[in-house]
Amino acid sequence: MKKFRFFAALCCTAVALAACDQKNEPTNDGQNNNGTGMANGHEYVDLGLSVKWATMNVGATAPEGYGDYYAWGETATKADYSWETYKYGSANNQ
Repeated sequence: MKKFRFFAALCCTAVALAACDQKNEPTNDGQNNNGTGMANGHEYVDLGLSVKWATMNVGATAPEGYGDYYAWGETATKADYSWETYKYGSANNQ
């Protein structure tokens, strides 16, 4: 029984070491083996959910930064975020 346990532990160790030996080199689509990559000059993480997630907010310069503010459905920032400046609604929608 001790031989079986030793053999099982040896196999598990070999599998763990082989998994850690992956190189972090880009694949053909620009993605690294660890699920990160660059697209259009922006770093992303692939979580395996069919989309690539940005590593930081739009307009941020660091992952912990807030970035820019956008109104729902709008693609540009603005100085005033009130119902009067909202492109897809009015004060009646409150």
